[in-house]
Amino acid sequence: MHRSGKVKELEELAGVLGEIRSRNGPHRVVQCHGVFDLLHIGHIRHFQQAKTAGDLLVVTITPDSFVRKGPHRPAFTQELRAESIAALDCVDYVAINRWPTAVETIKLLKPDVYAKGPDYKDPTQDRTGKISEEEDAVASVGGSLLITEDIVFSSSSLLNRHLPAFPPEVTQYLAGFSGRYSSDQVISYLENARALKVLVVGETIIDEYQYCEQLGKSTKEPILATRYLTTEKFPGGIAAVANHVANFCDNVTMLSMLGDRDSQEEFVRGSLHQNIHPVFLYKSGSPTIVKRRYVESYLLQKLFEVYEINDEDLNAR
Repeated sequence: MHRSGKVKELEELAGVLGEIRSRNGPHRVVQCHGVFDLLHIGHIRHFQQAKTAGDLLVVTITPDSFVRKGPHRPAFTQELRAESIAALDCVDYVAINRWPTAVETIKLLKPDVYAKGPDYKDPTQDRTGKISEEEDAVASVGGSLLITEDIVFSSSSLLNRHLPAFPPEVTQYLAGFSGRYSSDQVISYLENARALKVLVVGETIIDEYQYCEQLGKSTKEPILATRYLTTEKFPGGIAAVANHVANFCDNVTMLSMLGDRDSQEEFVRGSLHQNIHPVFLYKSGSPTIVKRRYVESYLLQKLFEVYEINDEDLNAR
């Protein structure tokens, strides 16, 4: 994986800034933070203006796991987003955050100035409510909040308009739907479903992702060689459906099939929302279904899949 010398781990960056501050000379640090999924002129001007408020500009980005911009987002992985920002002359350092917000990162890096774009000028319009927490965090380390002033673009809007995640007919339907119904109407409809008693029926599937890094062709055989990095597991199949429904309905029963060996029942139960009542049947001589994907971590490209599954018919018992 290509990585610019500007891109640092958070703790490494904190050490670099501490060393710079210990020297004589200018060391006023400005921090910008965000997703920056599609780098555009609004971001660039925001960074340039922020840089004028200090001597060093550090940009921290939201990690992929905490991006809440809709399905198939972020469009670009955290590594690619960091690499793009590091290519800008006005940016001195880039780091990938480890937390959902910048609060902990601000306390770690201790910027003199924390810069946000003009869309945060009115804190009451911040739907996440995090800007006030971030302002408190920067004040706690002796810094101040700066709101830059320039043109505003939305990465999400640009991506949705020019790089839609859905087929044209789905995009057209969603555009028409949003024109017919307001967000308040949709939320009200969903709230009315809260008292429903819901039964969901289906197979539980464990979705497992093995992230790896390509090393190239094996030296001894004509196959791809990779280096293991990390593993993630998620409840899939009807367990995923039940969790989605449980966000809107208070009483959900899930009837599902597990294997009587390698059932992973403890993981499944621990992955379900508290308002889900699971009822399990057990398939004899079978494991709980596991779909294991091997993924190249840099571009999040799937290499191949291995399934643990017994697809024979159910026995009589």
